Amino acid sequence: MQTSNAENRAEGLPELRMGIGVHAGEVVVGNIGSESRAKYGIVGSPVNMTQRIQSHAEASEVVVTERIRGLMGDRLQIKRQFETQLKGIQERVTLYVIERCRDS
Repeated sequence: MQTSNAENRAEGLPELRMGIGVHAGEVVVGNIGSESRAKYGIVGSPVNMTQRIQSHAEASEVVVTERIRGLMGDRLQIKRQFETQLKGIQERVTLYVIERCRDS
């Protein structure tokens, strides 16, 4: 992003900023459809949840779920955590903004 934003600034264009949402779960990935109309895609509840988590990530943040925090253990250094209601999910979820991730 730094290289792209430097080029954008040089051309008088706005900078690009994005946040990332991470979740884990079983999904279906691959060619979906028929021979006449197929596309490569990914479907499943974890995909939808990841999109909803990403919508809570501010620019340059990586936001993860409790599931990811559990899988990563003490390798994640948490900057902050917060509870929120995600669209389509009945219970509130705790999300974590990552400060840094250490190698195993």
